[in-house]
Amino acid sequence: GSETPEPPGDGTETGGGGDDGGGVGPVRSGRLPYRYIRDFFPGSCLVYAGAAAEVQAQLPGCHLQYGSDEGDINSAMLGITALRELAENNQNQNMPVNYSGNLFSETPPEGGVPANQVDVFWSYLNQTRWVYNPLAGAYERYVNHPDTPNEFAPITDRLTGRTLLFENVIFIMADHIVQSPTIIDINLGVGTGGYAYLFRDGQMTRIRWNTVAGEWEQTTGIQRPMKFTDENGDPVALAPGHTWVHVFTPFSVISEQSAGNWLARFYAPAGAR
Repeated sequence: GSETPEPPGDGTETGGGGDDGGGVGPVRSGRLPYRYIRDFFPGSCLVYAGAAAEVQAQLPGCHLQYGSDEGDINSAMLGITALRELAENNQNQNMPVNYSGNLFSETPPEGGVPANQVDVFWSYLNQTRWVYNPLAGAYERYVNHPDTPNEFAPITDRLTGRTLLFENVIFIMADHIVQSPTIIDINLGVGTGGYAYLFRDGQMTRIRWNTVAGEWEQTTGIQRPMKFTDENGDPVALAPGHTWVHVFTPFSVISEQSAGNWLARFYAPAGAR
């Protein structure tokens, strides 16, 4: 982003990879919707690598992690020791931590249709692909490169060298609000919701998402993470494990191109760049 005011929260900021061989990352710049995600997890700590001044003024961050190379947007890494310290220093003993609210089951929802591959098209130079691995019971993540946009390579864990796996891949459809061509907000606050698509166990199921306050939230006054339900509002079963959530505009299109092969085509809101 552009020049930023003083860091939020405790004012801590660091540059470079830090300790522990580079740590976790890359940490990227702040975006307005992050404040809703931060609120989903009370007692958490939002870390980002700077932001435009008008964005940073609205983000409840606790730490800025700048990169070590101005020419590399992926050079901001947060060391493991620093990560642990941030987690410990941002605990609130007076706030109960309850991130539950979703249903997890080894048995997938009924009514799913085959989904062995999902191509995600943000733009010609920015595409990703999910390929279901039946042995792992999860989707492998692949990305293209601007120089070879039609070729995809797996994304791997730096520590293990293994391809990243996600048991659940979810696309939620949410309203985008364009404040300027490069600053876009998304309706993810309390009381919102919409359609969604769940990919798990090699199947696609149409579901719903919402941030409506339930009995626990209303009693405590504390938020919990986004919830996923069926069309009747009953919890829909996610697979135990990891979940990747794509946030799409409501007029984006997710369609089956051939048996088991899907295309998720993102359409940007008017006025965005």
